[in-house]
Amino acid sequence: EATPNRFTGSDIFVEYTLARLPDSSREKVLDHIQSLCSQTGFNVSVSRRARSNNFLVKNTIDNLRTSFSYTRGQSSSSTTKKSNRQGYNGSIDYNLNFGRDNFIKPFAWIGKAPLFGKLSETKLYYSPQKIDARLQATNNLQINQTRTVSAFGDRERVATARRSDDYNVTYNYGTSYKVFENLTLDLARNFAERIRPDTTRFGADSTKTLGFTQGLGRFLSGDKDLLNNGQSFNARYNPNFVSWMNNNFSYSSTYRFANNIQQADVGRSTNVSKNVSATASIRLSTFFQSLQRKKAATSPAGSQRQAPGRAAPGKKPDVPEEKEQKEEEEERPTRRPPDAPEEEAQGEGANKDKKEKEPEGQGGKEEKKEKESKGRRGVGINPITALVSTLAKIKDVQFNYNERNSLGHNALLDEPISLAYQFGFADEPGPDYAENFTGALRNVSKGSTYDVSTGFDVTRNINIGLKFSYDTQETETTTRTGNSSLSWFQLGDADGSGFAFPEWTVTLNGLEKFALFKKIASTANVSTNFSGKKSTVWKDSSAGVTGEDFSISFRPLLRLNVNWKNGMVSNFQFNKTTGYKPLYNPNSMLADEFGFVDTFQSASFTKTTEISFTHTYSKRSGFRIPLPFLKNKELKNSVDLRVEFTYNNTEQSSQYGRDTDKTANNATKRWEFKPSMTYSFSTRVRGGSHFAIGNTQSKLSGNTKIVEFGIDVNISIRGQ
Repeated sequence: EATPNRFTGSDIFVEYTLARLPDSSREKVLDHIQSLCSQTGFNVSVSRRARSNNFLVKNTIDNLRTSFSYTRGQSSSSTTKKSNRQGYNGSIDYNLNFGRDNFIKPFAWIGKAPLFGKLSETKLYYSPQKIDARLQATNNLQINQTRTVSAFGDRERVATARRSDDYNVTYNYGTSYKVFENLTLDLARNFAERIRPDTTRFGADSTKTLGFTQGLGRFLSGDKDLLNNGQSFNARYNPNFVSWMNNNFSYSSTYRFANNIQQADVGRSTNVSKNVSATASIRLSTFFQSLQRKKAATSPAGSQRQAPGRAAPGKKPDVPEEKEQKEEEEERPTRRPPDAPEEEAQGEGANKDKKEKEPEGQGGKEEKKEKESKGRRGVGINPITALVSTLAKIKDVQFNYNERNSLGHNALLDEPISLAYQFGFADEPGPDYAENFTGALRNVSKGSTYDVSTGFDVTRNINIGLKFSYDTQETETTTRTGNSSLSWFQLGDADGSGFAFPEWTVTLNGLEKFALFKKIASTANVSTNFSGKKSTVWKDSSAGVTGEDFSISFRPLLRLNVNWKNGMVSNFQFNKTTGYKPLYNPNSMLADEFGFVDTFQSASFTKTTEISFTHTYSKRSGFRIPLPFLKNKELKNSVDLRVEFTYNNTEQSSQYGRDTDKTANNATKRWEFKPSMTYSFSTRVRGGSHFAIGNTQSKLSGNTKIVEFGIDVNISIRGQ
């Protein structure tokens, strides 16, 4: 309850006016100007906490949850005679989880067969993983009546009461089903329906409405109107055919139906969107490396040594002649003259053995070299092994395919929508169109994308990356338009000639090992990147080309990164891009002397050159202040130095007509040199300064010089 200080639309105080009025008039005025509001309600929720051991109760009542709420409110003010609200809300939920052990192995009888052994472990699930459902009913009754009160609140003018009675029922259900370990299906559906009001029983002033259970009865009897419904479906399949390839396939569709009751026959519309995607990752390096291991595990023919033959009874086994001579020499005793001293005899014996062994050693070395040369001449280079070794350096090949379709239909007749259309398997919903609709009956949008990427490790330090993409898009309402793009390599300056070619990235690491960087750099690498794109825009059909866009970009054409041994870091980058955008008139009838129809109208050209150089150096240090009152406070200071130089040159021109010359529209050159320093006194105090000088020269805006100097200090203050 609230009483205003002044009457509505005036500056007259309510308190002074009421003091001069009799009691009966005072109550009447207060009833006109006071704001009153009251509200009551309750909420009840019921669910079972304990789990039953009974199979039927465990899978039904234990998984139910219900709730019911009731609200009622009344309000009035100087502008509202009455506003009465009454609402019911009830819901019931059901959730059932089946777990992961509900499967069988239909091919277990195969066992460990050579070709089909993996099938024996296949799991077939005979029930879904989960099922959930929800039903909710809402009934809202609202009666509003406005009024206009006089300046002193003694009179009022009341408008006609308005009644709003809505009884809506929404329900949804869904399930998730894993057919196999690599195949999963998900389905969810939802509906929203309105119970038709009983206008014969309840008038505009009536405070009564359909009871909660009465409304559910009319819902079950079919006395209702469908407002909207939707569906979502997902299918995922992840097969594993071989160990060196991963595959993923998915299909999803989303369906939506809307019924605007106020628009009658033209108010029903549908929309379905579907998405198909497939990805594959082929690990060629793993595949070819496995081939190398298999080949290495299998010894080549003739490489095994022949075992010595078995000797006959009473004979020694066959021993090589060289080995027999060596054994005889070891068994023969060394003789010395009786008069010679023992040391001299030993010396002479040692020298003699040395002289005798020297020719044997030289002969053995020559024989060994001869055998090695014969072995090299016999083995040679296996081209298959070399090819497999080369292909093993290829990086993973990634294939990506994506298809996107969206279909919309308007002004449909009151007929069932086909189930195939709801899942996205059909392009037409089934019902015909209303004849009195003047807008677009169909809205179609289609698109697809293809991507292939891979790479190649030429050496440990030389890497090449490749990527090719193709994309199409088509839209149809009252007109049909579309566009497409693909990776492209431009030939010539800018005339549209070229061919489809992938983007590439080449990286060369390990430059610090070369003489130029060996003594001064710890790491150094250089890289280059190319990306080209051809885009086409058409109308009515793919042959009616209205425009093209050729963009060639070397970003970077050259990039050099160097980490110096003294802690400094340098980066240099040079970029170059070109663009060519011709426009065509597909309805042109101009032909040359050979009968060729030239649809060219105009074209724009863009060339950009960019150079950037950055050099940075950072130094971190710290020290403690040996003062008692500072308690050896530690200061962590650091210095960051940075030098930047940038250069940009952009040229823009245009051409009108095939035989005309190019017209320069604008040319802009810009350079800037900017050194800066940042010094950190501690973790809370930081400052720095920077200086910049540059120049911008433009054909349209003239010459502009840039000189800038700045100092900044940052202090972080926080409580302890």
